Formats: sequence, structure tokens, C-alpha cells
Amino acid sequence: MYANEPAAGPWPAEIFKRGKAAGALTGFAHLHGSMTHSTLLMDLALNNLDLLEVFQFSKLWTAEWYELLNAGFLPTGIAGSDFPVPLSRFSPWP
Repeated sequence: MYANEPAAGPWPAEIFKRGKAAGALTGFAHLHGSMTHSTLLMDLALNNLDLLEVFQFSKLWTAEWYELLNAGFLPTGIAGSDFPVPLSRFSPWP
């Protein structure tokens, strides 16, 4: 997920390439993450991604999603539960 990390090899693009060759769908969780050096945009440009998680942590990231769609990228949007996630950092779990 980080393009500038020596330990990231084989690079995400290679992993996606191998996955697609095996018939897998490929994509990224956390469209809006804290990954400063993510390869997400490069992998979109290289047509390596089939899907992106656009609903996460109880928020739908529409502005970022539509920005990508308006730029011509057409991955399928998905939602991930990340359950059980430590939601107590936001509010107590019922």
C-alpha cells in the first residue's frame, strides 16, 4: 500500500496484476485513509483496481468518490464493515 517502502515488494501493482490473472477482483479498502504514500491513484490510472471502499467508519465519502468518477475512473464502490472495529474511540458501543 505504500509505494516508497522497501518492504512493500512485490509492489501493489504486481499483486493486483497477479490477482487479475487469477480471475480475482482487485481493490482498495479505505478510499479515505491516512496513507500519505498510497499507490491508490497510480493503481487507478493503471486500471489495476476493480473496486474501492467508499463507505467506511459510518461515513460515505461522496466528495472524494465523485472527484474520482469525474476524473474518468470507474471502479465499483463498496462498503466495508470492519466489524468488530473499536468504535468506542468514537462513541460507546451499545
